[in-house]
Amino acid sequence: MLAASSLIVFASACALVERPNARRASCLLEGRALVELSGLAEFAEVSNGVRVFVSVQNAPPGAHGVFVVEGKNCNDTGVHFNPHRQAHGAPHDAAHHAGDLGNLIVDERGIGTLEVVCDGLSVNDPATTVIGKFLVIAERPDDFVTQPSGAAGAKLACGEILANRR
Repeated sequence: MLAASSLIVFASACALVERPNARRASCLLEGRALVELSGLAEFAEVSNGVRVFVSVQNAPPGAHGVFVVEGKNCNDTGVHFNPHRQAHGAPHDAAHHAGDLGNLIVDERGIGTLEVVCDGLSVNDPATTVIGKFLVIAERPDDFVTQPSGAAGAKLACGEILANRR
């Protein structure tokens, strides 16, 4: 029994090992309209996808959907990033948009974080890269069911995802 639990811990630790020479990307988040939210998102390739870490401050308390979207700029964002042509869903569902990242939980002080590993995204592969896309935080939680965008509402914050310089 001890060997099995050790294997699980080892597998979990290995899952977040960053790939050698992997590029990283990041995104500065700015509130939209009258929202003073600010934050940062970081993207790093790991052995089983991309680790996404989002942190915000001055955000409205509660749950907020987080998405990688395509678009021209934060005023003109398009659909959820979906290179595999899947239905909308939760990040742990077998079928979901690559850009469906889950819900960011913000406390009563306006501080929130989200960490998720996404197997449908990359930093290096042109077909699935997050670079040049936009990260959006929505006003409401993602319900993971309503098509095509989880009924999460309007943008609270947005930022362009850019490659980090080495």
